[in-house]
Amino acid sequence: MSAGKVVCEPIWNEFANDKERLFVEAQRIKAQLQNKSIEDSLHITPKELEGKEREAVIHQRVNQSAFRSMILSNYEGRCAITGINIPELLVASHIIPWVDSTPQQKLNPENGICLSALYDKAFDKGFITISPDNYAICLSSALREYETQDYFDTHFGSIAGHKLIMPIEHIPNRDYLAYHIDRIFRGN
Repeated sequence: MSAGKVVCEPIWNEFANDKERLFVEAQRIKAQLQNKSIEDSLHITPKELEGKEREAVIHQRVNQSAFRSMILSNYEGRCAITGINIPELLVASHIIPWVDSTPQQKLNPENGICLSALYDKAFDKGFITISPDNYAICLSSALREYETQDYFDTHFGSIAGHKLIMPIEHIPNRDYLAYHIDRIFRGN
């Protein structure tokens, strides 16, 4: 077996401290076996294979932490869908996205729902919404395309039609929820 070590150890040492190069090399080999370029295999452009940095001017949300505190407090530190109470996994999700909100809506607690990270992302991407009529969780047709997947019933099928866990004071604004359905939700 020592002959195997002699052959493998130099390769191991070459890549052990350069995971990025290992990944790229493995992807190149995979693409070659598929008779594709690495860019086609990964669905990226050649420039995206270069790990570069650039300076950027950003617009930072001001008072976002105050909004988070208000929303988490309003939902007693629990996800409005699952009841999860791990603060690091909770997001103060905007019903009308920040970018589309008026200045009065940006920090309005009626424009926020406390959601765990998975459901925040699903809500932001329009895979789920909340009915303004009865605060029931609705799944989009785009999400239902994944019904045959093992995770679907556990994470999505099980919440369909369930009512939102209501906050202690500022309930989600029905007009904001209607906006979410009309502009963000990805269909019935």
